[in-house]
Amino acid sequence: MRRLALFVALLAGVAGGAAASEDCPQSEALPPYEQLPALANALAKHAARCARDAGFLAWQGAVLGALGRAGEAALILERALLLDPDQPGARLDYAFALAALGDTVAAAALLHDLAARSDLPPGLRAPLDRRVEKLQQRLSHPQWRTRGALNVRVGHESNLNQAPAHDSIALTFPGGEVSLLLAERYRARAGAAASFEGTVQAMRPLPSGGRWDLAGDLRWRWAPQTAAADYAQLDVTSQWALPRFADGEALALLGVSALRYGGQELYRALRLGLARDWLLDGCRPRIGLEAEWRNYPDTRNLDGRFVGLAASTVCSSGTYRQMFALRLGRDEARGQQRPGGDQQRIDLRHAYTRPWRSGRIDADLSLAAQIDGEGYSPLLQQGARRWLHRLAFRLEYSQPFAAGWEAMVSGELSRQRSNLALFDVDGRALWLGVRRRW
Repeated sequence: MRRLALFVALLAGVAGGAAASEDCPQSEALPPYEQLPALANALAKHAARCARDAGFLAWQGAVLGALGRAGEAALILERALLLDPDQPGARLDYAFALAALGDTVAAAALLHDLAARSDLPPGLRAPLDRRVEKLQQRLSHPQWRTRGALNVRVGHESNLNQAPAHDSIALTFPGGEVSLLLAERYRARAGAAASFEGTVQAMRPLPSGGRWDLAGDLRWRWAPQTAAADYAQLDVTSQWALPRFADGEALALLGVSALRYGGQELYRALRLGLARDWLLDGCRPRIGLEAEWRNYPDTRNLDGRFVGLAASTVCSSGTYRQMFALRLGRDEARGQQRPGGDQQRIDLRHAYTRPWRSGRIDADLSLAAQIDGEGYSPLLQQGARRWLHRLAFRLEYSQPFAAGWEAMVSGELSRQRSNLALFDVDGRALWLGVRRRW
């Protein structure tokens, strides 16, 4: 991949960039892979000033493509070609980015047009033909393309067992209110922990021009001093994307989840979704419907079914990537015994990524609100309907130190508040770790 990107960069240097500027960095030989993140960050500092320099954009796109950041590379290379269509190197980079994103039809069309050109420098025709032929063979025989990451972290959490924020609970009886102290094992327990997370993503182009995406996420936390708070969580999602619209795709989603907590299976869930997205300049909005069935094997009275609206958008450039998501709907109780009955829920999330110095900053903010349809319990505020507000925030800095390896430090903050004090929960965590990408 690095040698291919090097060839593309050299090709862009020979043939690209009618709008070149002396002040904007232009294509040159790519450094070793471990130096690419720093180079991408350096180019990002010129992004605003050089946003209309076709040669700069072609070079920035080649660097991002070599890093495997196909989505960002495609957006930047598209702008480069709009400014100056006569850039064979940028066209080839763009074709590879589209192929990596699963848009095989557009990638094949770009390659066909590029191969038909008669004005390429003689010394570049033979290597270009070999690479075009190789990519065309790959597109005509779709194969799974995979990537993944493994995170290993150690740190300290202030509330390993997600206990209430208060040491006592107020119960209402016919004779009045009584305040009771919580037993020690039900209070917040702080301590050290180790966390392991493995993620795998796979994509296979479809003959129709769409794609099949698979994603798996496995998380495991071990707390040596609080074994009852150990957990393992698995999420698997399958998504089919079909180009049914001129400006976007139709999507179908199937997902399953399972959580074991304290050595017992806490819940398992099944999700189904239908959506439609749009291809806009720099962003990809999506809107659809989603349904989720959640079962609790040991407490079946908590089973429920969520049905609602799901909307999101992802925007990126050479300097940042951000995502906004909304989930709004109704969680219906599967039986008559669930405390609080049916629930109205809304979830908001904003994730932001940008380079900083020679590394990367990731911020993730989640907000949620929930209100029950009926009283939660006659022992809590005389059967008042429960409402919840939740906030979770994570801030991480990661620094590459070798090809495919990153060191990282992160902090987490969570806060839940309710009109029923039993459901007030606070938590903080600080983590150090390493990440291996492939």
